[in-house]
Amino acid sequence: MALLQILESLTSSLATPQERDRAYHQLAQLLRRWAHTMDRRDALHLLYRAALAAASAAATLDSDGYERIASVLSGQSRVDPPTLEHIEAILWSCRRQDRALGPHAALDTVLAQRQLARSLLSQCPTELRPRLLSVQSEASRLAGWLSFDLNQFDDAGYYYEDALDAAHAALPAAGDDPAGSVLFYDEAIHIGIRAGCHLELHDPQRAVDYAQQTLGNLDPSAARNKVFVTVDLGTAYLQGEEIDEAARLLGDAGEIAAGNSSARLAERLQQARARLQPWQDTTAVRELDDRLTAYGLA
Repeated sequence: MALLQILESLTSSLATPQERDRAYHQLAQLLRRWAHTMDRRDALHLLYRAALAAASAAATLDSDGYERIASVLSGQSRVDPPTLEHIEAILWSCRRQDRALGPHAALDTVLAQRQLARSLLSQCPTELRPRLLSVQSEASRLAGWLSFDLNQFDDAGYYYEDALDAAHAALPAAGDDPAGSVLFYDEAIHIGIRAGCHLELHDPQRAVDYAQQTLGNLDPSAARNKVFVTVDLGTAYLQGEEIDEAARLLGDAGEIAAGNSSARLAERLQQARARLQPWQDTTAVRELDDRLTAYGLA
């Protein structure tokens, strides 16, 4: 009965992040006690799978890997570098899933890895604790970003605050070694930001130039970024009153966005379409509306 109540708390759409965190903690404690009453190998597999909850799609450990991590969760062994490498690899995979498919594709897995990192702290040796705290912080940061992209701003704030707390705890031991740092804004994104700035300055020609440069340099897997830049490019053509090209580009952006779950993305596209309202009776804009309707974005 207790297990069912905990699982209900984890899966309820009404649960807050704080409530889900408490439920994960209770689940880990319950399963640790349960593991001692079952066949060891079966119990360890169950413990690992249940603790990760919705993460099974991204977790690709072999049998030995399952046993190693579950053994740590059950208190029978300590955290080692391969354990942390596994969580880091899954978070990297989640970042790529988000870029390609949007936040819904990655959020449950990220939350599961975040809880896994938290549950490992008590079994972590001193020399690996800063790295584990960094992993936990990155999982919380990523959860905050995904929640923000879904317009779940209260959840985003909670996870971002947790990421600053975890990062702050790790800073004293980090020193000046940049080896663990992550470069998020590459050159393509930097140029794209320039395009957005020139849009705000109503300088459409330079906005077009920078947006086209960005599209030529973006990672092909960065679907969401490609949509945002394409929307900016279409908006720049709109500012220059090149309506046909603006409408075509927004349609192209909609085609890509149709496979992405980002609420911000759909909102941004709809805002761009609204700016074409004075030309809604033109052939180009009518064709754009037909495309957005077909993509479920009208």
